[in-house]
Amino acid sequence: MKKDLAPFFLRIGLGIWLVVLSLKFLFKAKVIALAANIVAEMGVPLGVSRILMIIASWVGVVLGIMFLLGFLTRIAAVLLGLAMLFSIFVLNWFLPAALMGPWGGFVLKDIVILGASLSMLFTGAGWLSLDELLKSV
Repeated sequence: MKKDLAPFFLRIGLGIWLVVLSLKFLFKAKVIALAANIVAEMGVPLGVSRILMIIASWVGVVLGIMFLLGFLTRIAAVLLGLAMLFSIFVLNWFLPAALMGPWGGFVLKDIVILGASLSMLFTGAGWLSLDELLKSV
């Protein structure tokens, strides 16, 4: 039972972080415009990049809810891990150096979230989750 507490708290933390961050993107026009402009610098048309950012934000909300409920946690962990790999190796190369500096906060944060999602992939949802409830059915 005690070993199941670590995945529980990690899952709740990831879920809260994802929902709050994703809602920030959805409801603050400046944030979504900044993110869309960064993606547009990669050659994606600005209108398409805005749509992609809105879709990514909604996916973040859904993944966050999946983590909070402990529902299909390993699938959510894989999707979040892939998003973090994309962010580490693609998006962060295009961020202005003034925002990050060498190995700045954005890259390091993404590495930490990648590690957390890998942990969720290997441990599962843990205690008090829909995954555990569905296993017992």
